[in-house]
Amino acid sequence: MSRSSSFVSLVAVVVAIAATAIATNPDEKSFKKYIESKLKSDGRSWLERKAAAHIASMLYDRQDFKLFSVIDVPEENTRFIGLFSLWLPLPLDWSQLRDASDD
Repeated sequence: MSRSSSFVSLVAVVVAIAATAIATNPDEKSFKKYIESKLKSDGRSWLERKAAAHIASMLYDRQDFKLFSVIDVPEENTRFIGLFSLWLPLPLDWSQLRDASDD
């Protein structure tokens, strides 16, 4: 395979991944569903889940970067990265993660 066809193949793969990321960038509705499912797995009742998801929706701001989304929930000290239809929780303050591992 020639060098130019390898480059074209690489560009095609990158474009395909970017197009998939754009098409599957989760929205606020999916974040509410994600929060509700997390609360359900914690054993919360239907009413508690709905109320908590509604309250949480008022306490965050979603940043849409087209390929992915970011939601910060300061009250929980958590940042959620939305990518490929998934929400991944990360700490806002990484020092807390290091402190917890020291215990």
